[in-house]
Amino acid sequence: MLQRIRAYCCECGIEELLKKKKKIIVGFSGGADSRVLLYYLACLKREDPELSVIAAHVNHMIRGAEADRDEEFCKKVCLESDVPLEIERKDVPTLAKKEKKGLEEAARDVRYAFFESLLDKYPEALIATAHNADDNLETVLFHMVRGSGVQGIAGIAPEREGRFIRPLLCLTAAEIREYARKAGLDYVVDSTNADTAYTRNAIRADVLPVLRTINERAAGSVLRLSALAREDCDFIEGEALRIVNGGELSPKALSALHPALFARVIRILYEREMGSAASLTEKNIRDCRRLLSSVGGHYVSLPGEAAFFKDVDKAYVLRDPKSKNEGEKSPVSVSLSMDKPVEMGDFLVILSKNEISCAPSVENVYNLSLHSCICCDKINGNLYVRGRQNGDTIIMGKMRKKLKKLLCDGKVPLSLRDSLPIVCDDSGILAVPLVGVRDGAQEGSETEKAVNIYIYKRREK
Repeated sequence: MLQRIRAYCCECGIEELLKKKKKIIVGFSGGADSRVLLYYLACLKREDPELSVIAAHVNHMIRGAEADRDEEFCKKVCLESDVPLEIERKDVPTLAKKEKKGLEEAARDVRYAFFESLLDKYPEALIATAHNADDNLETVLFHMVRGSGVQGIAGIAPEREGRFIRPLLCLTAAEIREYARKAGLDYVVDSTNADTAYTRNAIRADVLPVLRTINERAAGSVLRLSALAREDCDFIEGEALRIVNGGELSPKALSALHPALFARVIRILYEREMGSAASLTEKNIRDCRRLLSSVGGHYVSLPGEAAFFKDVDKAYVLRDPKSKNEGEKSPVSVSLSMDKPVEMGDFLVILSKNEISCAPSVENVYNLSLHSCICCDKINGNLYVRGRQNGDTIIMGKMRKKLKKLLCDGKVPLSLRDSLPIVCDDSGILAVPLVGVRDGAQEGSETEKAVNIYIYKRREK
């Protein structure tokens, strides 16, 4: 059995990671799976003295005395095996209630947060978890019935992010328990595993037995399916990243993409803006695609107060300005003084009597965006800069025009409209980047009574 595990580790790249890292943190619950995993890694340590194995146990405080029993069992095994043990005690039921999560989700979050904290203590370590082939089968079924895509069928990967490894993924739960019995490895049993109120337990108790009557090796078959799905996902993901990083994100270019590739591009854009794409649905993807072919639409809302925007030459995902600005106070106004730069978000505004040929050397992250020469006699009262406000107007073409319409007519990208610095005096708006200046403000600007307004935008990385 140990040779079979080793062959699987060689096949999927785990063995190579073990040779490089030389340090492994093992998620150790005390159950049969983690008991066999710890035993396997202890065997590897005997072969390679440079290999360091650390056990990590989480007492979720869900099962009272039974959870304490498991903790004591793990201490005993680690002491006998000469394996250092790290323990985390967390009141998961209270935490789940506070964060409005299910117990399973809250417990998983606590485990992985503990693992992350251990990586700070043991830099460059691998984290080994005892997921098996049945766990993968349950995961795939769970994703399928929830309407997941190909990524859900990809199941549990044997290796993730070059940090997490699952050496036992090639074995079923029954095979692991049988090996533990033959090898004389004691383990504890979690009584909640029999509680079918938990979704995974219900799948394990009611669904898997039926599948095994159809194919007794169902777990192995689905494991191979998951491997094939991961290969497809990796290819599509790579192509999508190439498109996103290449910057060719015009509505026309995105519309021409295959639906599978388009969906992955949108997920990448959404994840980069929001941190996770878990809440994005198939309907959201369809809405984004329909927007690209629509005539009048400019954006569609996405989960988490985000939106997919369509400009003339670019499409992108941003936090929805409508939602973001809801309830916020009017943008702060900042007085403009001669030769004193004012920062407004990604913009830098400078008022100067002198002409500036390029962006200030001390602010070399900025590019010139707008230069206006204004006659001092045309400035009424104080000069200041502020953010855009609802109902803003500017006098242009001998008419008072709405700034919103001017920005739209000028095809100013939606991503900029709410962040532009608006230069004003006591009479109202004086100048707006990418739009222009108020009627009459430049008359007489050729004289020495002129003042220069420079507006720079931070360079995109």
